[in-house]
Amino acid sequence: MKKNILIIEDEYIIALNVKKILERDNYHVIDIVNNKQDAIKYVNEAHVDLIMLDIMLDGSQDGIDIA
Repeated sequence: MKKNILIIEDEYIIALNVKKILERDNYHVIDIVNNKQDAIKYVNEAHVDLIMLDIMLDGSQDGIDIA
């Protein structure tokens, strides 16, 4: 069974590269999000096994706040 991963990253090119590597290794990337509201939505509504979280996000909420 594939593990479900959520990527939280504000630099989309980096997020796409991470997604490509994870999917190559047979993981399922649920989505790429770049803010706290979308991240919380996925955590509450989907089965997430792992979150890849950028600590240095743009805006008022950084990765530490989200974690």
